[in-house]
Amino acid sequence: MREHRPWYRQRKTRTSAASTRRRLCRRRTGKSRFAIARWLGGKADPTLPELLTLIDFTSRRLLDFISA
Repeated sequence: MREHRPWYRQRKTRTSAASTRRRLCRRRTGKSRFAIARWLGGKADPTLPELLTLIDFTSRRLLDFISA
């Protein structure tokens, strides 16, 4: 039997780390996870600003990438 919980507690328990990462990625890059998957799979080419945003989001080493 499932115990009765308020809706905000039910929602909180259903949020996974993966969905949080997807939301954060979408918010910071402005692109969907499907667009990013196409970039990483080589099916689409990001523009330079999109590529730099993705590098900054994923590794936080954008300055190292630019200076290399």
